[in-house]
Amino acid sequence: MGELLDLIQGHRDKYGVSEAEFSRRIGSSPQTVWAWRVRGIKALPQRKQLEGVSNVTGIPYDKVLRAALADAGYVGDRTDNVRALHPPKQPVDVDAKAARTAPRFAGERSQSDTDQLGEESQDPGSDEPL
Repeated sequence: MGELLDLIQGHRDKYGVSEAEFSRRIGSSPQTVWAWRVRGIKALPQRKQLEGVSNVTGIPYDKVLRAALADAGYVGDRTDNVRALHPPKQPVDVDAKAARTAPRFAGERSQSDTDQLGEESQDPGSDEPL
């Protein structure tokens, strides 16, 4: 059973409500709730129906919506989604020379820049020599 259907079934079991009565209370037809149960939720139900489920069961709307989104396949396990979007980083092999000669601060020249210039030159934005 799906997440939304688990919420609905939990309420029905707790209060002894028939599927037809539950459908009526949420403002939907019995065929709609029957189709959700038998065929599963293939598309996101109408907002009015989800609000009805929330109002009748007392479950916050955002939780009902998340359950419907999961059942319809729009969202899955949150952990899996994060891992798929942001796979773990592989260790970086740092070249020791590159690390030693790279500038440490913005605007600072690296050792290799100085070697290529042959000498220190004046910063164009400064009146003082480096």
